[in-house]
Amino acid sequence: MGGLASVGAIVLTVRARTPRQSLFRKGQRRIRWTPRCVSLPCSPVNIREDRSKTLPDFSRLTVLIVEDDVDGRQFLCEVLRACGATVLDTDNVTKAKEIVSSTKLDLIVTDLALPGEDGAALLNWLRAPGRDKSRAVPVIALTGFYETYPPAEVRGWAAYIQKPVSIEEFVRTIATILKIPMDPPEGAT
Repeated sequence: MGGLASVGAIVLTVRARTPRQSLFRKGQRRIRWTPRCVSLPCSPVNIREDRSKTLPDFSRLTVLIVEDDVDGRQFLCEVLRACGATVLDTDNVTKAKEIVSSTKLDLIVTDLALPGEDGAALLNWLRAPGRDKSRAVPVIALTGFYETYPPAEVRGWAAYIQKPVSIEEFVRTIATILKIPMDPPEGAT
């Protein structure tokens, strides 16, 4: 197994939707995630050593991940770190605003369904007039609640991805938005 699929070895637990374990909170349907183990034929060490052969180079990027699900956040962070990115993460919008205000970011990835202030509120705050520095930062919106957060009603994102997140789609989307080549430079071995 080569290419981007090998990134999955970093995380031995992937999240899968189990609607029969749904919870109801504040009138919204919340999906509870249960772990599903996956065995992949490569190791995180090999991925990091062979990154230039299989993954785009995100080494110049600083990315903020805003995700309340710990496993989902760790998964996204590990995928980006395997590509060389510097990753900051938080589980809430308040802390995300602090990070945005104090750090030069190249990309923000936010879940839309967050407890308290949601990812859509973060997008509105980022795109508000007067937010010169952060207005131009591209944002990838992630959601498992596309009925609650339909793409046409959530504004300000550079990409909208429905959960569960495909590693390849996620990495390709970032590379496309930031105009980073997916293939290693010629002569890189």
